[in-house]
Amino acid sequence: MDVSRRAFVGGSALAAGAAQAANFNPVSELNKTVPINEFGFGIERYLGLEEQLAGQSLIELPAADPLVHLLNRCSFGLRREDLEQARLLGADHYLEQQLHPELHPDALIEAEIAYAFPNTLLPRKALAYHYSGKPLKPGGVNLGRVAVSNPLVAQADLRGLTIYRAAWSQQQLYEVMVEFWSNHFNIWTAHSGNVAIHKLLDDREVIRPHALGNFRDLLIASAKSTAMLIYLDGYVNTLKRPNENYARELMELHTLGASAMGQADGYSEQDIREVARCFTGWTVNFTTAEFMFDPLTHDFGPKTVFGETIEGTDPVMLGNGPRAIGSAAGGGISDGLRVIEMLVRNPRTARFLATKLVRRFVADEPPAELVDEVAAAYGPGELGGDIRAMLRTLLGSRWMRDPAYYQKTIKLKRPFELYISALRATDAHIARDKTPTLSLRLEAQQHVPHNWEPPTGYPDYASYWLSSEGMLQRWLACSYIGHGGDGFTRVNLTELRNGAESPEALVDQLIDRVLHRPLSAPDRQRLVDHASTHVTAHPGARRWDLAAGSVLALLLCSPYFQVR
Repeated sequence: MDVSRRAFVGGSALAAGAAQAANFNPVSELNKTVPINEFGFGIERYLGLEEQLAGQSLIELPAADPLVHLLNRCSFGLRREDLEQARLLGADHYLEQQLHPELHPDALIEAEIAYAFPNTLLPRKALAYHYSGKPLKPGGVNLGRVAVSNPLVAQADLRGLTIYRAAWSQQQLYEVMVEFWSNHFNIWTAHSGNVAIHKLLDDREVIRPHALGNFRDLLIASAKSTAMLIYLDGYVNTLKRPNENYARELMELHTLGASAMGQADGYSEQDIREVARCFTGWTVNFTTAEFMFDPLTHDFGPKTVFGETIEGTDPVMLGNGPRAIGSAAGGGISDGLRVIEMLVRNPRTARFLATKLVRRFVADEPPAELVDEVAAAYGPGELGGDIRAMLRTLLGSRWMRDPAYYQKTIKLKRPFELYISALRATDAHIARDKTPTLSLRLEAQQHVPHNWEPPTGYPDYASYWLSSEGMLQRWLACSYIGHGGDGFTRVNLTELRNGAESPEALVDQLIDRVLHRPLSAPDRQRLVDHASTHVTAHPGARRWDLAAGSVLALLLCSPYFQVR
């Protein structure tokens, strides 16, 4: 569906149940919930939602500047400093800098994290012990008096880390890709206390080191991730009791895609069973909190995967000790590694990943032409899996740089992205001790980092997020920030209006500071009229700050800000 010209708050014209939504009045609902009375002429009239939600009319958005569009799509929200730097460097040089964060360390953000979240930087074994209080056990932590809440602390610290980096890191494309791969290799941290703790390690040792690297390395690291092994039951996949959970998700969600099931170049139920056999013995050492291959529980028999035979061998004693068992002819852990290599080289994997990347950066329904180009950039054979090359092709494409193309696509900001972009656009202040609690605002919108239960990851298409309750929570979050803060954050309205003391100057200043894109003439005039009415109704000394908060709330709730 082409939703390019539709002005909607998060695509409200696409929401299911349009007849019911047509009777939803966001202003009255807001006023029932919080004392917000600064909307003046009414947000529903400004947005045209009464007609839009009934599917009767659409508003066209003026095109954004190509550089603004590019930066909005490859960040968690555009800040004025980002735009100034990109204009100075040029789009290509700025993009190349973003593709190589290792050459431009973000020392400030890492210093802040070391101060605010020092325990997340502990060595692996020390971290696991700190958050559990005792060595970790398969069924969950041994909860003693000291450790009873520590897994929840680990979960809160990981959420705080994720929010903090997304909001303030200068390496925005890198953080976007960290979120992308965390969602791709989704691990639900509420699965158990063990998973919450091990996901902290997965984030820093699996996702972050490989987010802009090679997919082969990322896939191997994920397969050995102790968090993934616990979450998808890989640690109990043994010769005597095979478990197919990881094998199924490895192909369906991580590489080939669900559409490959039953296809000649895809996989079958028999392949799932055989792949599970290949990964027997991949487990977790719960004393050291590390990955371990246990040959005593590995199936050394022959296996046939995707029509190819992985020869079985009799295990032989190598060295000393009860676990000194291997295979003179290979086998063992190499069975699983060989499966990974087959998957990495399969063209379906390149296309599956390309489709997800194009959906993330371009459109809910990815243009087939661009998917082909990005899949080709993945690379062939043993050279395949080049994540940077795929992104370079995607972000350099006409779908990202030419208004004639990108005006045909609109991407809704999911709640996490919307909230972070509002913080970034307004330079909101977050107290260090409040950072872990920011997820409370996201809980109402059901988009808390690492809190999606099934292994599919949070949906990345607009229709999922467009319930009436979802829209209300989006407006609430944005209106709180617009009016100066939400209890967890504080916005300096005086600094944002920058001395503006006329309705026209105030509106133009906030448009320039927050949106970096033009409004239609009628929409701008509505805001000017609203600011004028607001100042007249509030003649006190803070009248211009109050007017700035009201206009800012409307801008953040508007279609101009709600889409990437």
